[in-house]
Amino acid sequence: EIGKSPVIGNANAPVTVVAFLDYQCPYCAKIYPLLQEVLKKYPNDVKLVIKHFPLAMHKFADKAARAALAAAMQNKYEKVTELFFTNFTKLNDETIRDYVKDAGVDMQKFEKDMESAQLKDLVQQDIEAGKGARVRAVPTILINGIAPKGRSIEVFSQIVDEELKKKK
Repeated sequence: EIGKSPVIGNANAPVTVVAFLDYQCPYCAKIYPLLQEVLKKYPNDVKLVIKHFPLAMHKFADKAARAALAAAMQNKYEKVTELFFTNFTKLNDETIRDYVKDAGVDMQKFEKDMESAQLKDLVQQDIEAGKGARVRAVPTILINGIAPKGRSIEVFSQIVDEELKKKK
């Protein structure tokens, strides 16, 4: 279920890539460019939905997830996500604000949104969705519910192409 998660790409695309990610996870940061490549290859046919799955061992992952969702309220989710993954080793209270500001977010509204229980609830819903999908580690990728057996543009494209054939 996409639920209230922000969508990157064509919201009406027939193929949904759901990625359970943590903004401080090096493996998540490594896979994000591959997810962007898939979106570029299939601009009309694939949408990306990130489900936030911050790990307890990553001190700023939960805050980064809430910050990205607050940025989404101002249509800056994709830019903030990109900045967070590009700089995942540098995330802390100060840099999270800096990257959000760099993305062009209205900081007054952002600060107010960050205090809302709604964002904590959204992250918690993503975590629960992950538990329901038996996510044991991040990144976990599902393409229309199918777990790819590899992490390459070829493997992802094969699943996308098969899913698109089914839709026709």
